[in-house]
Amino acid sequence: MGTNIKSGGGGPGRFAFIWAALAVLLAISMAVNPDTMRTGAFTDLIYFGTLLSAIALGQHIVMVGGGIDLSVAAQLTLGSLVFAYLAQGDSSLILAVVATLGTCAFCGLANGIAVTVLRITPLIATLGVASIVLGVAYGVPGAIGALQVPAVVNQLAVDKPVFGMLSRGTVATIVLVLLLSAAFRWFSVGRTFTLIGDNAQTARVRGYRVELYKLGSYVVGSLIYGFAAIWLAGLANTPGITLGNPYLLPSIAAVVIGGTALGGGRGSVVATMGGALFLTQLKTLALSLHAPIAVQYIVEGAMIAGGMAVYNLNIRQASRFYLDLFKNNQKT
Repeated sequence: MGTNIKSGGGGPGRFAFIWAALAVLLAISMAVNPDTMRTGAFTDLIYFGTLLSAIALGQHIVMVGGGIDLSVAAQLTLGSLVFAYLAQGDSSLILAVVATLGTCAFCGLANGIAVTVLRITPLIATLGVASIVLGVAYGVPGAIGALQVPAVVNQLAVDKPVFGMLSRGTVATIVLVLLLSAAFRWFSVGRTFTLIGDNAQTARVRGYRVELYKLGSYVVGSLIYGFAAIWLAGLANTPGITLGNPYLLPSIAAVVIGGTALGGGRGSVVATMGGALFLTQLKTLALSLHAPIAVQYIVEGAMIAGGMAVYNLNIRQASRFYLDLFKNNQKT
């Protein structure tokens, strides 16, 4: 069976758009509030932008395969609580890391089985799993504000030892982006997965195990959430039951405005990182202007809708439609 697989979804310009948008946003930030572009603020942009990127990468893998994961927030919360609980006292940090990754992977497996075996719509399946996962999170001892990660974990998460600007989590995320980008671009498994998201029926005809790939996307995505959950636990120091809540909508928005279609198919992990940086800077600018939290949620929702509109817009068809409409109005 050949491995030379190509799928549609737009050229490189589709994924370069977000970087142009980020450059414009940075210029606007400099003009509106120069403090948002000072050295410390720029360092924070990289830090929190790559943290969101790490979460969005898991969502990206699921969405390229034609799915969506609404259990992100619950998995981040449960993962951070499991890590904090097992990292207490003399417990091994390695055990805590393995258990956290295993817990999130199991959540991803549950999502995958619900979607591929039980044939439940991804939106409903992951929402149901999210509810179950959150219920389990409430059962973790000390979940309501009584857990605190060891000081060394907080230090590892917060410190920026690389050039005084890049944290360990940032470096790990950049490496992950490069590895995933290479996998999707040069390895047959990545190209096959893109084909499945773009046209599952064609993939089945070619003999690919579509359900296995889709199930795997949820597991791999959840493993990435597990990594992000450990990072979040270290950053928060005292992870709580609502720790993951702020990341559900942004994780989807970052992928969408990065150029990946909600229906699946071709995407760019580099552009998804650009989307995460864009959203992070947008939030920083909104906070600097003292915009209420309601405005921030409205903007994030608008980013998803706007991203879908921009990438799905067919300029030629739109021009023909309005030209015909203009001609019809002249006749009447």
